[in-house]
Amino acid sequence: PPTGQDGHRTPGLPVDCLQSAVVAALWLDQKRAGFEADKWEVMLAKANPDGTLASKPISITGQLKEDLSVNEFTWTGNDRIAFAADHQGSVGLFQIQATATDRTIFLRHSQGGFTTGLNASNNGKLVFMNASMRNPYEVFLGNADLSSATFTNLSNANSKLLGDLELPKPESVTITGANDSSLGH
Repeated sequence: PPTGQDGHRTPGLPVDCLQSAVVAALWLDQKRAGFEADKWEVMLAKANPDGTLASKPISITGQLKEDLSVNEFTWTGNDRIAFAADHQGSVGLFQIQATATDRTIFLRHSQGGFTTGLNASNNGKLVFMNASMRNPYEVFLGNADLSSATFTNLSNANSKLLGDLELPKPESVTITGANDSSLGH
C-alpha cells in the first residue's frame, strides 16, 4: 500500500479512476505520525499497475475551507469521493471532486448524527449507516451523487420499538471552540 510522506498511513488500494488508463491510489494520512490530535486527510497519487506511486501524493481534503478530519471514504464516481468526517459534534457525509484544483467541498448531505460504513456500488448507489441522539444505527441507501441524493432507511430495525417508547427529546448543546468555531450537536 502507499505510504505517506512521514511513513504513517492506512492501507489504500489502487483503483481505476476517470474511466481511463490512469490508476490512482487513495489513502488516509496524517501530517505528523504519532500525533493523535492531528486530523486525517485523504491523499491522492497516480499509481503504477503494481501499486507503487507514480506521482507525488497530494492531500485532497487538507486544504478545505472547513476544518474536517476524515474518518472514511469511498469513490462515488469517476472523479468524486464521498467521505464521513467529524464536523460540529457529529460525523457528517460529504462529497468532493478528487481531481479539482479548487479544493472546496461541493456537496454536503445533512443526514445528521453519526455516519459510518460508506460503500458505493458501480451502479451509482451509496449505502451507509447513520445513528442520531434519537435513533440507533440504521442502514440507508441512495444515489451516490449527493447533489440529487435522497436516502431511504432500508433497515427500519428500530422503528416499531422507538414508536412505542415515550422517550424525552434529546437536546443539543453548542459551545464555542478554538478560533470561535461552533462545536456541538
